[in-house]
Amino acid sequence: MLAEWVEILGIDPIRQGLQIVPAEKAAGLSPELPALITVGPEADLAKVRAGLLEIYPPDTPLKLFYPSHRQPVTAALGELAEARSRPAAIFVDVRPLEELPRTFQALEYIVARLRAPDGCPWDQAQLAREEGRFNLGDVLETVNTKLVRRHPHVFGEVKVASVDEIWANWEELKRSEKAEAETSPLAGVPKAMPALGYAAQVLHRARRFGIPLPGADRFLAVAAGRLAELRAGPADPLRTLGEALLALALYGAARELDPEDALRQANRRLAAAVEGAAAARSALQLTDLFGPAETP
Repeated sequence: MLAEWVEILGIDPIRQGLQIVPAEKAAGLSPELPALITVGPEADLAKVRAGLLEIYPPDTPLKLFYPSHRQPVTAALGELAEARSRPAAIFVDVRPLEELPRTFQALEYIVARLRAPDGCPWDQAQLAREEGRFNLGDVLETVNTKLVRRHPHVFGEVKVASVDEIWANWEELKRSEKAEAETSPLAGVPKAMPALGYAAQVLHRARRFGIPLPGADRFLAVAAGRLAELRAGPADPLRTLGEALLALALYGAARELDPEDALRQANRRLAAAVEGAAAARSALQLTDLFGPAETP
C-alpha cells in the first residue's frame, strides 16, 4: 500500500524526500519534509492530533487514506480526532517554516532570513555586532547548560529538604552568575562551541569588555608567518597549524566576517567537488575548491 499511496500523492521520495512513520511517532516529524503517517488498529487519533499540533497549526490540510477509497480525503488537522472512521494513513505536506512558530526549525529559518543579504538591515548590522555570531545549536546549548546549572538538586549532588531551600539556592546561583559576568568577559560562552566560532565569540566579548585588541592586519600577518613555518617544517606542526587557524579566525572576526560561516560555505564547495570528481571519475581539482589564483 505504501507504494500506491506515494504514487497517488505524486511524490518522488528520492528527489523531494519523504518521512514514513507510525502514528505513535508522529510528534517527532520534521516539518521540512513531507510525511506519511501509517495508522495501525491501536493508534489513538486524538494523540496523533495532539502530537501534530505541537508542530503544525490547526488549519494544516491533511490527506487521509481509507481502505475503501483509492483517492485520499482532505481534512484539517484540527478535525482529525473527529474523523468518522479510522484512516489507514495520513499525509502532511511541507508548509513554509514561518507558518510553524512552535518549531526550532522556524526560529532558525527566521533568524537566518532576517540576517540574509535581503533581510533586515538592523538585524544584519546590530545583531551580529552586539551578540557575536551564533547558530541555533549555540542558543540551545546556552539554555540547556543554564537549566542544568540552576537545578543542582536535580542534576547534581545538592540535597534540599524544602521549596524554600530550592529558592535560596536559585538566588545564590543567579548572584554568582551575575558576579562572574561582571568580572569575566567569557562568562556564558560555551566552551563546546565549534572551534572557529568560539574564537570569534571570544574576540567579540573582549571587544565588548573594553580590552584593547590588535588590528585585523596584525592577525593576518601572524597567520602568514605560521603558514611559512609550516612549509619549513616546525618542531610542533599541530600547534603551528592551530595558531595559523586561530589567527585567520580572529582576522575574520575583526573584519566582521564569520569564520564559522566562511568554512561552512567552503565545506559545501568541497562536498560538491568530491561528488563531481566521483561522478566524473577524475581527480579533485583545487580550482573547484579555491577558484583561480588571484594575480597580485
